[in-house]
Amino acid sequence: TEQAIEPLLTSEDWGQATIKAASAWNQGVLGEGVIVAVIDTAVDITHPQLKNQFAINELEVNGQTGVDDDGDGYVDDYAGWDFIDNSPSKVITNSKDYHGSHVAGIIAADPTAGDFSGVAPKAKILQASFLDQTHGSVGAAILAMEYAAKRGAKVINASWGGPLCSET
Repeated sequence: TEQAIEPLLTSEDWGQATIKAASAWNQGVLGEGVIVAVIDTAVDITHPQLKNQFAINELEVNGQTGVDDDGDGYVDDYAGWDFIDNSPSKVITNSKDYHGSHVAGIIAADPTAGDFSGVAPKAKILQASFLDQTHGSVGAAILAMEYAAKRGAKVINASWGGPLCSET
């Protein structure tokens, strides 16, 4: 049986209080059935509050390793795609590339696995990373957005900025 999600709201969740997230939760609006693409740095697919929150590509999970089982042009993209290395999303090893995980947590952190709740804790995250600490490109961002749309994302988070951000 599926465990009921009871979103958590603490004094540290000023953003959720500001947008009145609890009002939506009380009406049963938890993001169920919504795929949100995080087009950013990579998202930690092993994080306790995120690991069960991904939009999993079942055709790739249940397919053959090294084969593009769903015919979308991306081999083994079961948890998203890394447009920097042109490879399936991977476990993050560089703790400096945390922004994608931070954003994913704001969106869909599972409150049953930790101390906080995402704004839409039943939404699913589709990661399409195109940035890291040293580079990213507008072209890769566009490919990531196209990928997200083809995978069914109806919402795209693109919170890019900073001193090295392209004017484009």
